[in-house]
Amino acid sequence: MVSLLEDLNGNLVRTFSTGAGSKPRGIAVGPDGLIYVARDLFHDIAVYNSSGSLLRTISGNGISNPYGLAFSPNGNLWVAIFGRNE
Repeated sequence: MVSLLEDLNGNLVRTFSTGAGSKPRGIAVGPDGLIYVARDLFHDIAVYNSSGSLLRTISGNGISNPYGLAFSPNGNLWVAIFGRNE
């Protein structure tokens, strides 16, 4: 499960599943308001809306065991790749 929303006191408000055994390793909210989750098992980045519905996945281009995500100020998605130190 991925925690989608917590209130200011740390109370869980909503969760959604990232897929059985997907091993989520990183999460970031993009400049588009969508939620990006690094999924180790599937070797991809899953993109969800705020309701937790899977919209698309990003894979290929060397994405293998993604462990961390961040967006740059100009909106580029950066992905940390475990095992290749990239």
